[in-house]
Amino acid sequence: MLSVLIPVYNYDCTELVQTIARQSHDYGIDYEIICRDDFLENDATTISNQKINSLPYCSYQVNTEQLGRAKNRNYLASIAKYDWILFIDCDMLPVHSTFIKNYIEALKKGKFCAFYGGVAYQKKQLNDGNALRYYYGIEREAIALETRTKRPYKNSLTSNFLIQKRQFAFIKYNESISGYGYEDLVLIHNLKKKNIKIEQLDNPSYHMQLETSALFLEKCQQAMENLKRIEDLGLITHNHTRIQMAYQALDHFYMIKLFVFTTRLFRKPIQRNLLSLQPNIKFLDIFKLSYFCQLKLK
Repeated sequence: MLSVLIPVYNYDCTELVQTIARQSHDYGIDYEIICRDDFLENDATTISNQKINSLPYCSYQVNTEQLGRAKNRNYLASIAKYDWILFIDCDMLPVHSTFIKNYIEALKKGKFCAFYGGVAYQKKQLNDGNALRYYYGIEREAIALETRTKRPYKNSLTSNFLIQKRQFAFIKYNESISGYGYEDLVLIHNLKKKNIKIEQLDNPSYHMQLETSALFLEKCQQAMENLKRIEDLGLITHNHTRIQMAYQALDHFYMIKLFVFTTRLFRKPIQRNLLSLQPNIKFLDIFKLSYFCQLKLK
């Protein structure tokens, strides 16, 4: 019935596995939970995750070589034995006690081959060091079901995503995308090209691990590098994302260099705001767009 696939990277996911295993058992379905860790150092987190192997129908292994985000997910799908595969990130935790039931009941209706449950955040996660990641998640990821339903391809992530295995085989994660960012965007784009519809469900998982604001800014820059790379490879159109559309608008009015020059002048106050306790997410958009423009100018 269901293969739950958890790509792991230096995070203790035992609570997630225990929660999903308990729900699957209580609901009475055939299931397996497969965890593959792409963090090769043998540390306390890895040792803790080894407890997963003592749970029925659950396995945890560390890759012998680092595969990267896309390849690790594809490998998990290739060894899944059931018809439906649920991708859930290692740092997620279901909000509802009926999380598995909600997915199974939805797929039993037979109308869709892919489902997105959503992402949620808890106020108690907010602290002095992670405000940027928290508020970004609240504004850009924890999107209401009604809004997601209107634009299902634009408002889906693969951190909590159920899909029929044979449909996934047509699209897969693109393994030419390395590093952080946008591998799920390309996969969702391929779903749209194949006319595989996504049903939006009110079945969220909490995003538990929030990076520090400084680290998140670094990852945003890595994501812009990936965005340029996948655009150059022709995996998406040049106006697929808001960042790209903003770049095209600046380019249309010959304002790229002026925009980069101006944002460099204000770089320090922008960063101070983004690292503060009350970051303005619109400043993050400016930060990302400026870096994307710089990459395009090279």
